[in-house]
Amino acid sequence: MKKLIPLLLLSSATLYSTIGTLPMNAMGCNSSTNKAEVVCAEGDIDCEKKLIEDRIN
Repeated sequence: MKKLIPLLLLSSATLYSTIGTLPMNAMGCNSSTNKAEVVCAEGDIDCEKKLIEDRIN
């Protein structure tokens, strides 16, 4: 009986932590940032630099 009580406590705590507190993430597609592709004109250095900085971040 002494071994059964800690086993029951451990199993119930494990079951509760795995099932009871799962994080729910119910965000839709609108929460993501707009991932439209930007096309720079040929030779536009400022636009190319901005694209490189956006890729890094």
